[in-house]
Amino acid sequence: QILTTAIDKIRDREAITQSCMRYLDTDLVCYWAKEPEALAKQQKENWGRWVKWFDEHFEVPLFTTNKIEALKQDPEAHKRVWNYIEALDDYYFTIVHIMTSLSGSLILALAFSEGDITPEEIFDASYLEELYRGQIYNEDVHGAAPNEEAEREAFKRDAAAAREFLELANDF
Repeated sequence: QILTTAIDKIRDREAITQSCMRYLDTDLVCYWAKEPEALAKQQKENWGRWVKWFDEHFEVPLFTTNKIEALKQDPEAHKRVWNYIEALDDYYFTIVHIMTSLSGSLILALAFSEGDITPEEIFDASYLEELYRGQIYNEDVHGAAPNEEAEREAFKRDAAAAREFLELANDF
């Protein structure tokens, strides 16, 4: 399925790149909570790692906020990410697109394409708030709502398939 998507998406690469780039200003890992304190701490520990990864990888700071207003990332960040995505081969480009949509984060998708974040880590980062809520409601004892459990399992399955696809693509 990923290979077919890669073949089909080649034709509309610029539009898909623009779609991915829209996530940069509204990226999941850039919007942190002030409260509750335990959630804010988890975001800082988990998402802070990926903000730092971005800063180091692209050599431009990534802004974060705990306000509702949309951020506007540095134009240089946009330029460097655009150039990075444009340089990707069709397979990696497809994975960045899939993982951006799946995770709600271009930053996490870029780290995934570099092999710097595992399928399990991207799940934990993408579902950080839901997992925090699950701690409050004792999901480890009672379980998640069936629709949430199915959504989480689909995410894990898709992330694992994306990682396997990149590994196979690297073999060629």
